[in-house]
Amino acid sequence: MFEKFDDLVSDINGWSILGTVREISKFHRSRGSKDYKELLLLLKDKLLRSGFDESEVKMIPYTIDGKESYAAWTPPFAWDLRFGELKLLPEKKLITSTEIAKTAVVFGSWPTSGKVKLEVVDVGSGAKEEDYKGKDVRGKAVLSSGNIRDVYRLAVKKKGAKAILSSFMRAQDKTIGRTPKDLPDAVNYLSIPCYMRDKKYKAFGFSLSYMQHLAVKKELQKRKKLFIETMVDTVVKKGKMYVLEITLKGTSPQMKSLIVLGHICHPSPGANDNASGAASTFELARTMKELIILNKMKPLRRTVKFLLVPEMFGTVPYLLGDKKILAAVNLDMVGENQKLTGSVLTLNTTPWSVPTFLNDLLDAAIIHYSPRTSDHFNGSYRSRLYEIAGFSVGSDHYIFNAFGIPSVSLTQWPDRYYHTNMDTLDKVDPASLEWASKAALASILYINLSDDKILELVVAKSLKRLYERIVKIKSFTLKNPEKTANFVLERELKTVNSLKAFLPVRRIKTSINILKTLFDSLGMSKSKRRNSGEIYKKTYRGPIGSKLNTMLSEESQKLLSKFKEKDGEWGIKAAELENLMDGRLTLDEIKDILDLEFSPTDENMILKYVNILEKHGFLKKMKQEKSI
Repeated sequence: MFEKFDDLVSDINGWSILGTVREISKFHRSRGSKDYKELLLLLKDKLLRSGFDESEVKMIPYTIDGKESYAAWTPPFAWDLRFGELKLLPEKKLITSTEIAKTAVVFGSWPTSGKVKLEVVDVGSGAKEEDYKGKDVRGKAVLSSGNIRDVYRLAVKKKGAKAILSSFMRAQDKTIGRTPKDLPDAVNYLSIPCYMRDKKYKAFGFSLSYMQHLAVKKELQKRKKLFIETMVDTVVKKGKMYVLEITLKGTSPQMKSLIVLGHICHPSPGANDNASGAASTFELARTMKELIILNKMKPLRRTVKFLLVPEMFGTVPYLLGDKKILAAVNLDMVGENQKLTGSVLTLNTTPWSVPTFLNDLLDAAIIHYSPRTSDHFNGSYRSRLYEIAGFSVGSDHYIFNAFGIPSVSLTQWPDRYYHTNMDTLDKVDPASLEWASKAALASILYINLSDDKILELVVAKSLKRLYERIVKIKSFTLKNPEKTANFVLERELKTVNSLKAFLPVRRIKTSINILKTLFDSLGMSKSKRRNSGEIYKKTYRGPIGSKLNTMLSEESQKLLSKFKEKDGEWGIKAAELENLMDGRLTLDEIKDILDLEFSPTDENMILKYVNILEKHGFLKKMKQEKSI
């Protein structure tokens, strides 16, 4: 299927991408920072010297001031780190500094007025109210290990603490050796809110390794009182965040464009997260331009745009610009050396609410270009791990899907060194970089120069999915099994129909009829009966973001935190719930879909979340349907 592109795709070189990863990882890439802008200017200059002209490489600015919103997303202030250090008193023993690890100062920290002396209070986890019983933390620094966002809400906002010393590690996974005890010297990348409403607190924080945390805790136990001397030199201000847009103009500008993107924000080094994805995106653009200049490849029919973005916060305003986009491929953490990081290359597909051929196309491309090795006993076999998974949130593909634009993500997950200062260049594998980049390039080429093989592939996959999901529906206890079955059928019909973007309609009609025949043979009805129940519609474009958090009461914040504790998939379900509230489906029907797409979902959680969204103007209730 992809053989005809192999010669072109062979120009992708993992070692060249690794060189760009090395350059990017030198920059401390916080949104709105001097380093971030300087890096984009450096990359822009390289592109111009590679044959692009000024009209094809644009740095698009967006204001970030801690209060201005883009749809349902409010970016924090522009934030820049200069220096930070933490010492124990009275001996002035150095515990940590940004010269030891760039991640030592928590993102979003406000500057201190020179050196500041604070008492330290150990609050254990610090993420629950009971952790503070009998403890006065006002004006002090809290030593904590729990989720820093919860610590900030309780210690800083509610109880008046001035600083947080945290050893919190996200996404712990014992199976790959990712716990504080497994990585005792890792300094985690952490952040606290930095919006206009947080200005009155002017709090700051230090990220401590497990060993640093134990050292402070030990000193605290030895003394009646423990004091620290801290200095944080940061700049918190109104500023600009930039999206670097690289355009390869197509010969048919009326056609919807294709997008490849990678977020370029995050602290130094951040080699895999996400210098790897940003470098791959950059090198894809440069390689395709070179192929065209050297007449190895004709300009494509569709325009292809390559985006380097501030993760999610930059993607939302970019998509609000009424872009004509067919599909997007997100490259986020694609360079992992799997033997070191414990990772698996994962294709996160679009949600059920956004059906597309893209899932099957990328899956086939990833398998085709998988690195291979061979031996005497086994012959040729894949030397890297790969799996196809469902929808996920946490990266830019989720933003595109919330706008109704099909987007998949290639991500190496889990990662032992994720969001730590140990995410360094030695953890990056050129073969992994090359693998993901080749799959992305081949998919772009296929969409522009397609043949019937894609139709055969997608129809076969759709038939399999339809059969498996109808069987699953019959085994589930659902309120509206017929409606859910019809939704599943509709999804696969739309998946095949999405091929109309580049295949003649007449080739698709027969395949549509085959799907309908299978559906009928499984004993499911195409009944158009409307069910009773409440129907809602979003009042905004794109996903729910940080704007909601700025509106929530403490009670609502605690409630949503409990949802995440109770259901590990709640974040994904909430995103898909928002996508499905399109003014057509009742809440009961949506619950059935969530149960089938993910796992059984608490109905009360759905109702309470919907009430919160409606209360704050993110949803409007449509005319209530009556059963007929």
